This record gives sequence, C-alpha cells and structure tokens, in this order.
Amino acid sequence: MPGSSTYRADQPARDPARMPAGQPIPPGPHGPAQPGSLRGIILNGFQHIEPNIVAVSIAGAVMMPAYWMVWTFLFPQAYENLPMRLAGSALCLSLVFRRRWPGRLQAATPVVWLLMLGYCLPFFFTFMTVMNGGSVIWQMSTLTALFLLVLLVDWFSLIILFILGTSLGILAALITGPPSHDMAIYAEYAPILAFGLLGGAIFNYNAANSRAVRERALAESGRTAGRMVQTPLMSIRTSARSLETYLPGLVRSHRIARAQGVPVESFDDAHLEALLHVPARIDEDCADVARRLQALGNPADIRRRQG
Repeated sequence: MPGSSTYRADQPARDPARMPAGQPIPPGPHGPAQPGSLRGIILNGFQHIEPNIVAVSIAGAVMMPAYWMVWTFLFPQAYENLPMRLAGSALCLSLVFRRRWPGRLQAATPVVWLLMLGYCLPFFFTFMTVMNGGSVIWQMSTLTALFLLVLLVDWFSLIILFILGTSLGILAALITGPPSHDMAIYAEYAPILAFGLLGGAIFNYNAANSRAVRERALAESGRTAGRMVQTPLMSIRTSARSLETYLPGLVRSHRIARAQGVPVESFDDAHLEALLHVPARIDEDCADVARRLQALGNPADIRRRQG
C-alpha cells in the first residue's frame, strides 16, 4: 500500500546518516586504509585538513605570482622565476576545482595535494634560496615554508616532503646554474631547519594521537547511545507496524458506519487519509534515528563533523 514502512534496501544511500541501520558504512572516496598504516596516517591527516584545501589552494594560487611582483619591483632580488611560480599557481588552481574532476580522479586528490605542497613549499623555496645566494630574506622564507608545511600535513608527510623537496630544490639549482657562492654557508642553516622539522614532526604526531583518542571516545559514545536507544526504537517500530496492519480496517469501518448513519465521531476525509500514513512516518523516523546514531559512532563521520 502507499506509504508502507517497509525499508527498501535497494535504494541508494551514499550519506552515512541515510543508510539502513546495521549496514556498515562504506569507505570514503579515497578508499579504505588501516589506521596504523602509513597510508592510514597520510589519509587521516588529509581528511583533517580537507575542509581547508580550497582556501589554502586559492591563497597559494594568488600569492605565488603576487610575490613575483614584490621581489621583482618592490624589493628586487638577485634571481626570480615567473614560470616556476605560474606552475605552482596552476597546481593550486587544479585543487580549487577538484570537485569538477572526473569521478576516478577524485581518489587522487591526496596525491595531488601532497605534490602541490612539496613543489610550492620545500622545493620552490629551497631552489630560490640557493639561486639567490642564500640571502637572509630567502632563508627566512624557507623557514616560513617549513612552518606552513607543519600546519598542513601529518608528521610522516612532513618529513618526506621536506627532505625530498629540499634535496630536489638543491639539485635543480645546481643543474640550472652552479651558484657562485660557497654552498658551505648552508651548514650553519641546516641545524635550524632540522630543529624546526623535528619539532614540527613531534607536534603533528602528538596532535594526530590526540585526535585519534577523541574520535575513538566520540565513536564509543555514539555506539553506546545506539545500543541504549535500540530497544525502545524497536518497540516503537513494532507498534507502528501493528498500527499499519490494523489502522486501515478501522478507518474503513468508520467510513462504512458513517455512511450508514451510525452515530460516530465525524472526521474529515483528508484527516483520515493522513492518519493512514502516520505509521509509515513513525517507522521512517525511527529508522532515521537509528541510522544517525550509527553514523555518530563512525570515525570518518566524526572527522567530517569536526572539519
């Protein structure tokens, strides 16, 4: 009958809050990952920063060419490279419009994000520092790039991106044109960067552990609430199904009695018709509460809400 409360399992349910109770929540668009694995560490760090990707990417796309004008016209430096800056802006803009990527490319978003950060921060700033003779301005800029990287990635990605980006930046500078200055000047600079890298990695590692503890506590609270509410919800749904079984007959009997002149309470036909759909609405609302409690105990959904 119309308005039946029977749940159709073949209906699409992409939103965890709209999935049938008891059905496991599928992995996110970036695929499943074990929480303790390196892939899990990277993906968890990405999911934590994901709500801010567009803002960060827009800032990068604007600032890369903007600082070319600063260092070219306002405070001229010994070396500048507009094509490299525009390449960084293009990487940033690709992430700004990531929602328009084809479905299969959506899963590559974390990879593009890390490539963009590795190019725009450690690689580019190291390259420019060497090409500008290790000037104080560019040494300070490289240190700032390291601090930005600390804020944007997990501890493992921080270490890999900084070491790899710095090494490739030095190599690219040597290939582009051997510097006229003594590369030994960077020996004094290296301990400062090492301190920032180690401190940032420790900070991110502790922050990730704290988030994981909070997520586990919230997930357990959600599961506990779900278990507590499960019995009364089941009782309500059972009562709703009983109403659905017997209510149409009672409404039909009322209409027959009224047509035959039996003195019964008078109800508007529209109200009687609406009454027939009440059990279905009760059942659907109970199922929705169960689904939302299930989503409340899911760590991925907790990260989305915190984001």
